[in-house]
Amino acid sequence: MPICIALICRLYNGINKKEEPLMKPGVKNIFNSVNIALMPLLAFSAFFNFSAAAAADYSSNSQCDSNYAHNICDKADLTEFKRLALLNKEEQKPKFTAFTVDAYPEYPYHISSADIDFDGREELIVSKLASSHDPKGFGAVDVYKLTNPADLSSWAKTRIAADIRFPNKASAADINGDRRTDFVVPYGSIVHDAGFGGGIAWFERQGFSGYRKRLVTSAPGVMYRSAVLCDINGDSITDIIAAAETRGAFGGGDSSLHIFYGNKSETRFEKKPVIAGKGAGGFPCAFDMDGDGDLDIAAAEFYGTAGSFSWFENPGATGQWIRHSIDDTAGKAFQLAIVPNLFGAGTVTAVGTNHTNIYDDPYDRESALFVYEKPLNPRFSWPRIKVSSDFRPRQTQADSLVKQKAPGAFACGNIDGDRDLDIVVNGAGDPNVYLLTQVKPKKFETSVLAVEMPHGGVAVADYDGDAVGDIVLSSAENNRLLIFKNNNAGQHPGF
Repeated sequence: MPICIALICRLYNGINKKEEPLMKPGVKNIFNSVNIALMPLLAFSAFFNFSAAAAADYSSNSQCDSNYAHNICDKADLTEFKRLALLNKEEQKPKFTAFTVDAYPEYPYHISSADIDFDGREELIVSKLASSHDPKGFGAVDVYKLTNPADLSSWAKTRIAADIRFPNKASAADINGDRRTDFVVPYGSIVHDAGFGGGIAWFERQGFSGYRKRLVTSAPGVMYRSAVLCDINGDSITDIIAAAETRGAFGGGDSSLHIFYGNKSETRFEKKPVIAGKGAGGFPCAFDMDGDGDLDIAAAEFYGTAGSFSWFENPGATGQWIRHSIDDTAGKAFQLAIVPNLFGAGTVTAVGTNHTNIYDDPYDRESALFVYEKPLNPRFSWPRIKVSSDFRPRQTQADSLVKQKAPGAFACGNIDGDRDLDIVVNGAGDPNVYLLTQVKPKKFETSVLAVEMPHGGVAVADYDGDAVGDIVLSSAENNRLLIFKNNNAGQHPGF
């Protein structure tokens, strides 16, 4: 009945607007009469639908790391009023307008997003290579705050950390319980001389300004690409989860999952990590995979031979971490994230990008973004859906990446304003950024959001408070930091 009434109303509105009518003008009077007669029923139907929707559970998954959940989970921070307003809009392909966040961004690479000052709005945390062409590789980490929600080009910048060699994806949390936001910065580069070394540092907020650098670990020849902040052992103290990647002399390498348990000392973290297992790469994430009340770890693997995507079962107070395969056939992988509510409320999926160059892969595997549906028992097989494989080779740069079609980092969020999530994936070898709009459950429409944005990061959050996700992109190679606003009036995607 509500669907029929909605159709009648749409027909009536189409007639009353001075647009091409859906029915002949002679029918208009009939629908005027029907509209008057159905007014009480329409009011009852609207109230019923609003009440039912308001009762739906849009709460965030408590097991997700809140420091970067915007890039992993549906935080569902939209009010019901805004959600219903968006649902009543006619479905259409989203269009975006791009704004420059910083005209001189100093070679921005990884992006995080968090409400740092607890005002209900997200800030950007941007890791920069800064002197990327300097062999010393000193970089920095900056926080950007939107000063005017009506103007997505109005950002205030605060420097958190400087003189870090190849800073990677930073995370934000109150480490020491003083109700101030601290930052954890992993660093190191796999493609440069091992003498540079890598490590993890946390920057403690000092009073109302300034940060004190504290070293968690330093390891020559090791790269830490991200740091997950969560209480992994249930003692109410923040721990750090990171994947340590090393590169071999002839192009191979190794990776392992490191856990730095938190403590109540001045340094806050154990110096020696616990090795949870081999076969974990770049961007791990924490989630209760088996529903036993503690956090497990999921990760992609680039260096190593264990498999493409895996999760590691938390053994509790005693015992060894147990590795379980999600997919060991996709080749080298870049990122894996556990994404609740991707296909709607109550669904749990794993989203992953592999990093296979189809031009030289001996097994001729596709470079693609995959979605895996979590089974009731996650120790068994995960059904795989290939969401997109239309990644394009680089054509203009005469280096080793010319033929590479690999995807890179991605982020999930409600970008088009409906009840499911969409995906944005940038290119590592591919210079384009792709928007994967979920047009119906498990069905995605792929379009190019931006061009010439290689080797960068991506974040999705509602920065301007209009109830739809905005997209932030960086490119370390082309020195660009942009935000894309969904206003259905811009030029992106324009092709």
